[in-house]
Amino acid sequence: MDGSPAIDTGSAGDAPRDDFDGNPRPHGTGYDIGCYEFLLTTAPPAIETGAWTSPRIMETPTPMLTPTPRSPSFNVVFTIGGLLAGAYLILKKKKRSNSKTVKLRIFLERSC
Repeated sequence: MDGSPAIDTGSAGDAPRDDFDGNPRPHGTGYDIGCYEFLLTTAPPAIETGAWTSPRIMETPTPMLTPTPRSPSFNVVFTIGGLLAGAYLILKKKKRSNSKTVKLRIFLERSC
């Protein structure tokens, strides 16, 4: 590790010609203590992060519902237009005394 006190402070007496990984010894001004010779490499390239842009808040589209009955068990398929592919959260309004429970499964696909 760069800055280690074991770098270049070992002795040449009985030191092997190569380190454990096969790198030639010594590398630098002296032998390194231990079975590995420290090899200073160039710094990795800087990570380019690009410019940050704030997320855009877009107007919520008004979906058009087109019910399509599929079976006698009253399953209904709705086509919702104006939405992009992705995940959406459906918020439920406070339940009224005369309302019924509705289960929804929503799959949004990108259309051509």
